[in-house]
Parts: sequence; structure tokens; C-alpha cells
Amino acid sequence: IMFQQTRMQTGHMAGLWSTAFSLKQSHPHVAQAAADLVISLTDHILRHNFTLVDETEQRTTWGFWGPADLVSEDNYDERGPNSVQILSYLMAAFAWTGDAKYQAAYQQLSKAGYEDAIINNKITTPDDDNYSDDELTFLPMMVACEAYSKNWDWISREKWQVAIQRTWEIASVYKPSLWSSISAICQSKFGKPQALEYRFLWSAEQDSGLNWRNNCFEDLSSWPLDWIDWDYNTTMRHDVALDPYRDRGNKLQLTTLLPRNERTAGRWNSNPWSSAGGGNGGSEFDSGAWMAGYWMCRKAMVVTA
Repeated sequence: IMFQQTRMQTGHMAGLWSTAFSLKQSHPHVAQAAADLVISLTDHILRHNFTLVDETEQRTTWGFWGPADLVSEDNYDERGPNSVQILSYLMAAFAWTGDAKYQAAYQQLSKAGYEDAIINNKITTPDDDNYSDDELTFLPMMVACEAYSKNWDWISREKWQVAIQRTWEIASVYKPSLWSSISAICQSKFGKPQALEYRFLWSAEQDSGLNWRNNCFEDLSSWPLDWIDWDYNTTMRHDVALDPYRDRGNKLQLTTLLPRNERTAGRWNSNPWSSAGGGNGGSEFDSGAWMAGYWMCRKAMVVTA
């Protein structure tokens, strides 16, 4: 697993914690099994000085969350997402066990500036920002908000409030239903930021792009009825505008947000502004991406009602 991606680790932790959190009362044995894996993975990271190592005792390529690694110029662009990840893992482990070692580790990282890093997440290195980073940020934010307790005075609730709002406002321009609903759930748990003048998720401004319910409906209803990976090219269309700046892969992209059924829609880390791409129609996506957005929006409508 030398080249295990952080996205895999993040997805596993989010899925396991959601299982533990959701089934704690109805299926305690299943919940405990899932929580044990979250705790085991967190302990593994702590034992190896905030790194993920494989069976050869070498650090995996992207498995690093320690201060020495994240302040390095080579890894500075990982500081925001990785800070959210490790803080959320520690919160989840503490919420389940009450073990003070997780609180102590959280406070150590907080003193190293991690709670500030999550506020500046998407603006630290904007030229390297990408849509995998959104996945690597919002999934652990969901873990953090489910684990968080208002009795924890060792966590800066205000910084988490601003981090959630700021990250959401930047991502909201492409109206992602999954990140929209997670942001709404997290803000219902942490509360609205009061220290700075921010627009809020439940704003009545329909044209602001911040109405998460509208984003859920508009995004989910525009996905294609089939999941075949068709080839597409929008660069010759007269109803779209090309961005003068290419994407991080040096490909043309749009400034016009097209509906999901007019672009690639198979994964949450694909570029929503992509002007061309896709496959030859010989493969098909699974429906997991749409289902994740759908069920999270359903949950948000219950939590924030």
C-alpha cells in the first residue's frame, strides 16, 4: 500500500464513522466494529508520529499529518485538507472512547496552527486546488461535526464555524449537492459564524448560490439517466464561455456551469468546469456518487428542519 491515496483513507474513515455514529443505538455490535476500525487507524497514525506506514514500516506517499510534514514547502498545499482530516479523526476517537490521549493530540496540533489551517484551506495554494481536495475536506468535516460535543472547551468552535462557511462558499459556485448538504449539517451542529460577516447557508438570496436546498434539487435532478461514460466536447458550443486559464492538467475548461447530463458526472472529484472528456461509451459508472448526494441531502433536510 506504499502508494495508497489519502482519498481512500479519508473515504474509509468517513464511512466507518458514519456507520458507528448512525447505528450506535439500533445495532450496537455493528457500530462498535466500525468504531474499532476508526480507533485502530487513528492509533496507528499516532504511533507512527502522525503518518500512515505500510507493512514495510515506510510512510505511504500521501499518508502524513504531522506539523513537520505540513509546514514543508513540498507539502504546503496539503496543509488544509490534511489538517481537517487528522483533527476529525482525533475528535471521532475521543467521542467514542473518552481517552484523553486524543484530546492531548488535538491540542498539540491546534497549538501548531491546524485550526487556522482549516480556515485557510482552499486559499493557501489556490493554483493547486482541485476537486479531490473538496472530497478530502468535506468528508472529514462530516466526521468532525458528527463527533463534536458542545461540552468540548478544548476545541475552537468559532474557527470550525468559519472554516465550514468559508470552504463552503468557495465550493458552492458549482452547486455540489453532496458538499452542500454536508455543509448544512455541519453548520447546524457547530452553529453560524458570528465574528465575521458571512452569508449563511439558509439565506433567502436565490441568486447567491448559497441556498443548499436549491443546490440539492438542481444538482441531483440533472444527472443523466444512464451511467455510460460517453465522450463529450463542448468547446464548439456558442452558449458556453471558455476560461482563459486552463485547469491544473493544462486542459481547456469553462466558466459556464453545465448541467450534469452535459458533462462528466461519474465522480465527485471530477472537474465540473471541464470542457471535454469522457470515454468511448464502453464503460459505465456506478451510481454511488449520485446516491451519496441524494441520501446526504435527505439527512440534511431532517437535521436542519
